[in-house]
Amino acid sequence: MLAIDLREHFRRIREEALTFSPSTQVVVLHALLRDAGQVLIPAELAPQLGYSAMTMTAPLTSWRRRTLPRSRSAAGSVVCVSTEAEKRYGEGSALSPQPVSKRLFIRHATGVEGAMRAGLTALARFSMLAPPEYTTYALSREDWKALRQRHKIIEVPTQDPDASEVEVWWYPPALFAEDGVVDPLSLYLSLKEDHDERTETALEVMMEKFKW
Repeated sequence: MLAIDLREHFRRIREEALTFSPSTQVVVLHALLRDAGQVLIPAELAPQLGYSAMTMTAPLTSWRRRTLPRSRSAAGSVVCVSTEAEKRYGEGSALSPQPVSKRLFIRHATGVEGAMRAGLTALARFSMLAPPEYTTYALSREDWKALRQRHKIIEVPTQDPDASEVEVWWYPPALFAEDGVVDPLSLYLSLKEDHDERTETALEVMMEKFKW
């Protein structure tokens, strides 16, 4: 008479609850890189980030509840961010998912040149790391889909001399990029699982130089 679902869904739900959604991560990065310490209003934030005002309300609420205990809300729609708490980005980075949904190597394709530099190519700009032989480009899922529709894309092995690496991101990498290079916080998140000693050292150097 009483229908009870005893399957173990709770672990997956709990794991999802412990990480930011892509839209929440975009809000966090916006506050850290653009408007630290300012009042964030969904209706004003939405057009800047390419979302609807309704879509922005959930990420702001999620961020306020999970991190930055000194932030506060007004009427449930405005979040005031604590600048001091934001500077402790290590707390938030543990909740921030990998921005890259897919990595692949392709034969150089027309149109990819306008994409943002990312990966080790970008890290070489922020540190003394020697740039790789290939160039890494970051594209949003929408831009990657459009590129594939406009041009014939051929996947190749990493050792191919004509290879370029493409990272397909959950959010548009151009949102916070400067001079054609992805922002350092997104770059850090994209490479923090790379345990190459040179990469780890270069990331440390980049974050030490980062101006909060």
